[in-house]
Amino acid sequence: MCETVDGVSVVSAIANFAFGLVVILLVVIGYKSVDWALRRVDFDAELSKGNVAVGIVVASIVIGISLAVSNVVVAIIH
Repeated sequence: MCETVDGVSVVSAIANFAFGLVVILLVVIGYKSVDWALRRVDFDAELSKGNVAVGIVVASIVIGISLAVSNVVVAIIH
């Protein structure tokens, strides 16, 4: 029997934390891949200038990658 803390399995909590780290790593890798593929646009420079349009594009990229990664993680878990 697994130990529980406030009704939550310790093994389950560790697994969720590990999956969270993997998801964050995959999102960063995905963003860096898109940044590398779109060499004509320097996202970091445009964001530091305060370009809101580039900020919206970057947010959309991160959200899209997050949705794709979450679907993969859910498929792996179930």
